[in-house]
Amino acid sequence: SICMDSSVEVRIVGCGHTMCSSCASDWFARTPAGQQTECPTCRGPCADFEPLRRAPPVPPVPPVEPAVEPATTRVYVGSIPCSMTKLQLAGLFEGVGLVVDAWISKDAKGRSTTMGMVEFSEPAAAAKAVRARHNKRPYPKGKRLKVALWNKRPPNRRDSFGSRERSAELEELRARVEAAERRAEAAEAARVRAGVAASELTALRGRNEL
Repeated sequence: SICMDSSVEVRIVGCGHTMCSSCASDWFARTPAGQQTECPTCRGPCADFEPLRRAPPVPPVPPVEPAVEPATTRVYVGSIPCSMTKLQLAGLFEGVGLVVDAWISKDAKGRSTTMGMVEFSEPAAAAKAVRARHNKRPYPKGKRLKVALWNKRPPNRRDSFGSRERSAELEELRARVEAAERRAEAAEAARVRAGVAASELTALRGRNEL
């Protein structure tokens, strides 16, 4: 090397060694005309020197957006009575939304683990079920239910829900609910017709009295 100072405006010579711009200029100027310049470090031939090329700046890495969990149609239901059936579990959510299916977790001996899952026809009904049934008692002396969306249910709980095929009990429940809705609609229509008939009768009596 030529000097021990910190490198300023670093230049690279043909052999690959570096030196300051001023040092490189002075060194090349000392070489007599017609002779090959030697590198002061390795004594290798140097034809010229050029600026040290720096690596291009690394572009900033864009922040990774957190994954958005898809809306779920299922809710986790905990603290349910051991004797509760799938039909009764689905019945707890009548009036909240259309229940598509329900399951109750079983242990190796077929006994209830007091937790289950209810599936609705749409995510809005599942969210409504959490608001309407969480921390509520299914029976006056029963435990308070723990209801949460299935993708946000309490962790570290083992599942054994078995088959997820729709049961005949739920099909029967759905048929009863639809029949009750039809009866309610028919009763409302009959009430409206009776009201109209009573109004017409009152008006007719009024005209007869005149």
